[in-house]
Amino acid sequence: MNDFPGPASAAASSARLVWRLQRAAAQLIVALILIQAFLAGRFLFGGWSIQVHGVIGNAILALAAAVALVAVLRRTSLIAVLTPVALALLLAAQIGLGYSGRTSLGARAWHIPSGVLSFGIAVYLATQRGADSPSPPSRYARRLSPLKGRGLRCFTPSSPPRPAPAAAAGP
Repeated sequence: MNDFPGPASAAASSARLVWRLQRAAAQLIVALILIQAFLAGRFLFGGWSIQVHGVIGNAILALAAAVALVAVLRRTSLIAVLTPVALALLLAAQIGLGYSGRTSLGARAWHIPSGVLSFGIAVYLATQRGADSPSPPSRYARRLSPLKGRGLRCFTPSSPPRPAPAAAAGP
């Protein structure tokens, strides 16, 4: 028997590694966007240079573009491709709004809600499960699992309930 992993297990292992790196990059994007909000607040109330905010914003865009590129190359599902691509495009617009906001109040007004939306999409992206990770049991299955084996019927939303037994004819 051969103890060495075959090409199929090597490909699966490689796919898991790429997914873990992509998820770690998405989590880093979340942390950096949160730092951006802190830096913007420090700038608004004095005591910090806006240049640092711009440099970190450019780094976030580069990281998001890399995550989007990997997602496009992996092509696991439509949502797994569209989410990072949408985040990268939104961050590109966000940077444009940030630089335009130096002279335009309208661009500055859109910069903050765009940052909040970017944070939400990044959190969504960072918390998604990979295609190769096992799905957790549904909350109904977790709640009803102690009932199994005690003569009580238990079903999860993914399995349809069994039909009720026919009632016995009465006198």
